[in-house]
Amino acid sequence: VGGYFETGTLVRYDFLPEAGTFGLREGKSLSGVGVPSEANLTQEELVFSFSTSSAPSILVYISSRTQDYVAVVLRHNGTLQIRYSLGGLTEPYTIDVDHRNMANGQPHSVNITRKLREIRLQLDHYPVSTYTLPEASDTQFNLVKSIFLGKVFETGQIDPILIERYNTPGFVGCLSRVQLNSVAPLKAALRSGLASPVSTHGILVPSNCGASPMTISPMASASDPWHIEAAGAVFPLSDDKTSGDGVDRNSAVIGG
Repeated sequence: VGGYFETGTLVRYDFLPEAGTFGLREGKSLSGVGVPSEANLTQEELVFSFSTSSAPSILVYISSRTQDYVAVVLRHNGTLQIRYSLGGLTEPYTIDVDHRNMANGQPHSVNITRKLREIRLQLDHYPVSTYTLPEASDTQFNLVKSIFLGKVFETGQIDPILIERYNTPGFVGCLSRVQLNSVAPLKAALRSGLASPVSTHGILVPSNCGASPMTISPMASASDPWHIEAAGAVFPLSDDKTSGDGVDRNSAVIGG
C-alpha cells in the first residue's frame, strides 16, 4: 500500500487518542481496532519504502506522551538520519547515513529494528549495519502516542531541531508499506472505511510508487548464469565468419 504526498500532506495514526482527536471528535469508538491503550516499547521494528526528489523532510515521526520520540528524516543533502530520544541523554542519539543521497527519485526501502540498546539498520539490499545506544540512554520508549508520516503537526514539547530543519515545507513524494510492529498507518489511512485512529491532512493519492528498491546487490559469479571468466573463455563464433559454401553466416540481409 502506497500513497503520494503533496506539499503539506501528513498522515497521523494515534495509539493514545485524546478527547477531541480524530476518532472521538467523529463520535467513533476506537475499541476493536487493535490499538493498545498504553504502549511502552523496549523493542520495535519500523519498515517503510519511499521515493522523493526533495529534501529536507520528515519521513516518519513517532511521538509519545513524554519527551521520548523516534524520527527518520532526510537532511538537506538528501542523506538519511535516524534520531532516538528515549531519555537519559542530553541530546538525541543520531545515526547519520552519510554515504548516499536518497532524495534521488528512486525507490528506497528502510528497515530499522531495535531491541533494548541494539539497533539494526538495513537500507535497500545493502548489508545490515548495527548500532548501540549509549549506556546512559534509557531503553524503554514510554507511552507511544502517535505516528506521523510526511510532516509533524503536534501539540506539546517537540524537538525544535525537527521543526526548524526538516518540517517545512513537508515531504513530497511516495511513502509505501509503512509498518511499526503490527501497525500499518498508511494502509489504515488509505483503506479503512470504518472507525480508525488515523487522520489525513492535505492530499494523499493512492499509488504503487516506491514498491521496491532499485539498488540490487551484485550476484556472486558462481550463481550468475551470465558470468564469463575472462581467461579461457570460448565463444561460439570464430574470427572466420565465412562457411565452406562461401556464405557469411553472421551477416544480415536487408531486403527492400
